Amino acid sequence: MKKILYPNYDKSIVNLIASILNYYSITSEYKPLDLLSSKLNKHYKNIILMVFDGLGNEIINKVLSPESFLVSNTKTTLTSVFPSTTTAAMTSYYSGISPNEHGWIGWSLYFKECSRIIDTYLNKDSLSGEDIGEPYLPNELMPYETIFYKIKEKNPNILIHTLQPKHINFPSNGNVNIGVSSLEDIVSNVSNICKNSDKNFIFSYWDNPDSIMHTAGCYSKESTDYINHIDNSLLTLSSQLTDTLLIVSADHGQTMITNNYYLNDYPELMDCMYMPPSIESQAISLFIKHEKEKNFKKTFKRLFGNEFILISRKNFFHKHLLGFGIMNYKVSDFVGNYIAIGIGNSILRCKSLNTKNKPNKVFLGHHAGLTTEEMLIPLVIKEI
Repeated sequence: MKKILYPNYDKSIVNLIASILNYYSITSEYKPLDLLSSKLNKHYKNIILMVFDGLGNEIINKVLSPESFLVSNTKTTLTSVFPSTTTAAMTSYYSGISPNEHGWIGWSLYFKECSRIIDTYLNKDSLSGEDIGEPYLPNELMPYETIFYKIKEKNPNILIHTLQPKHINFPSNGNVNIGVSSLEDIVSNVSNICKNSDKNFIFSYWDNPDSIMHTAGCYSKESTDYINHIDNSLLTLSSQLTDTLLIVSADHGQTMITNNYYLNDYPELMDCMYMPPSIESQAISLFIKHEKEKNFKKTFKRLFGNEFILISRKNFFHKHLLGFGIMNYKVSDFVGNYIAIGIGNSILRCKSLNTKNKPNKVFLGHHAGLTTEEMLIPLVIKEI
């Protein structure tokens, strides 16, 4: 069995953001990271936070040499939030609060308001792939105030830039958003912004190496080449900067996947469910018929007990896996009476009759579970 790591909301993504908010004189409910705060308090002209999707601590230490930019400048490690997935983690970066509070707890969430499971970041029907259109329901029902708005409101003289992949419709509210199409675009834009005479806060997000690892595998040549490309790009960028604090981290890591299971192949489990599963394929919300619960637990543990932890709804909330603070009212809707959490090399999905036109994607790498590969992320700090 792999090592399991639970989220530590005293040393996680929300604490990284708490340090930045505190530096800009904004109160956070979360404890700042003393190590990062001590660097921020040197008052550099440029504060840069770069987040790379899937760039977990374990993979950079396996792929890169100790002398590489990323490994040599890693000051400590943090945990991701739970689930260890982009939707939950990046929304915590953008908002500074936990998934429990912002409600964006996974890629595919069931919204009773339209009787659909929706891919929250894409605004598509999770089962059919159909575009939902307006209104953008997740945003309507789970709005949040961004850290960029808070920083700008308190510090009007700070220039705030966000850099995101072009396909992401990211709002400008206190920030100037720049759509980018490559890592080279990010490096070029960051370098140019830092040449101005203003004080800058720059936040960039890039969706690789995660996308590559999903399809090619965590340690494939394509993935390892790209991780080396990130490392070399950061080294190049750092050589172009002055009076800058460069912070690099990730939303989560990834683990290798050897089994792509479908619940449909297990009628004894499907018979126990009264609606399709949702959230994530390694953090699966299961809605089980009351009279079938005992049989479901026994059968699930027999079939998948080595790959998933099965937790009751009550125990799930008791463990505060989603974090602390006031629970977003939608979270209660999203969490079924059982949650199956990945601890191995398997994902668990479900097909429906309206998925026949949606191609089945085989994943060789994935995340959202509780293994150290998925949960542990680096805190890279370079003072320039």
